[in-house]
Amino acid sequence: MDKVATTELAPAADTTPAVPQLPNHKVKLKLAGQRACNEKDEKGKPCGGHLKHWFYAADVAEDYSCETCKTL
Repeated sequence: MDKVATTELAPAADTTPAVPQLPNHKVKLKLAGQRACNEKDEKGKPCGGHLKHWFYAADVAEDYSCETCKTL
């Protein structure tokens, strides 16, 4: 008998990693190529604010902050 190799993918659970939150700001991960904020308000409408890029000399991380809703 010939055996055929099959690949079965496990069902994708929640693939978003847990991001530590700050007390006064909502913290999210930036998607590749993302230039505008995708945070939704109470009505479900996306913010759409421009993401400002912040550099820190002592840290290797890049931070982005929404001009409108202040999401990090």
